[in-house]
Amino acid sequence: EARPLEVAEPWLDRLLQEFFTQSDAEKMEGLPVTPFMDREKITKPSSQCSFIGFVLLPLFEALGELLTELVPMMIDPVRSALEYYRRLNESHHKNSIVDAASSNGPSGPPSPTKHALKSQSSYSVRKTSITFSQHPDEEDEDMIADISTDEEETVTEVAVSEK
Repeated sequence: EARPLEVAEPWLDRLLQEFFTQSDAEKMEGLPVTPFMDREKITKPSSQCSFIGFVLLPLFEALGELLTELVPMMIDPVRSALEYYRRLNESHHKNSIVDAASSNGPSGPPSPTKHALKSQSSYSVRKTSITFSQHPDEEDEDMIADISTDEEETVTEVAVSEK
């Protein structure tokens, strides 16, 4: 994520779709699903927090110790991207909690349709990104509310997938 978001986001959308396609095939074959590729457990912000925090930033920071000129050019943008995805991930998590609490209120049980559709999609943070939403007109609203895991679960999933 050293590149500007408008460049990186479309590639990230393609990568996530490839991951989701692979995990879907693993499920169909009865194979264990690779945790960081499971569309039911991963969101774009959570995957980026994990990748940037555990892989990209440590690598770039090590390079930055050797080549200090990389700091403003590569390391600072990566840190900014990590902060952006952390804020987005926190927003998703908070809105998901509010959605879950309000759907369990006195009006009855939660709507299974809305939550089921979220788990089958990767939402974009920009309208120009590729999105896999089944209801594109709801993209902006669902983008903020979509999250199926929190950072602690993602950390566990990454640790398991690295072994």
